[in-house]
Parts: sequence; structure tokens; C-alpha cells
Amino acid sequence: MHPAPGFHWEDQAALGKFAEAIGFGMLIGQTPAGLRVAHLPFVPMGGDRLRFHLAHTNALTPHLAGQQAVFVVNGPDGYISPDWYGLPNQVPTWNYLAAEFEGPVTRLDAADLLAQIDALSA
Repeated sequence: MHPAPGFHWEDQAALGKFAEAIGFGMLIGQTPAGLRVAHLPFVPMGGDRLRFHLAHTNALTPHLAGQQAVFVVNGPDGYISPDWYGLPNQVPTWNYLAAEFEGPVTRLDAADLLAQIDALSA
């Protein structure tokens, strides 16, 4: 997420475990009315895949199939005072953990949808 390479999360297994432990995130997708965000639980499917469920009435639902979307999982965060560094002329910062997943969205068939709802319920 952070543009500086030193802050990128290289350990993909740890990234997946972090996201799985949170289990909730934000799906961002494009609609004719502009970008929309849905807050929802998800189930990791291994690798860089995850599954989620949106209600038919959600503004994103009719526009996602076959489109690229971004899914963000936020973890803990906290303010870091410039005084913490013990050096003059430091600036405040914000430490946080987050993961972003980007890729195409595929609509589930009826059987997979039922399995997904069962997995979310479990």
C-alpha cells in the first residue's frame, strides 16, 4: 500500500494470515455512478483469491462481474508523536497494518454461492 518499497509486505503467507485473521474488509469497485465501497466479511480461498457475498440490492452488485476491483483489509493503527524519536525536527507519522488485493471479480453459480454463505456463517 505505501509507495515506498521498504514498507511493502513481501511475505505473502504472512499477508494471507493477517487478512484471514481480520476476516473483514472493504471492496471498492467502479459503477456508472462512480466508485462505490462495500464493507463486508470474506473467506480466503488460498493464494491471492478470496470470496465475499454482496446483496442483490448493493450498488456494486450489478457492475462487478468481470471487472477489476480492490479489496482492502485494515489492521491495527496508531499515531506516532515526533517526540517519540527523541530527535529534533521530526514529523508525526501514523503506523498501520493493511493489505490490498486487486483482481477480477467472478460471479458465483448457485452451488458455489450456497457454499460461500455457509463458509461465511461458519
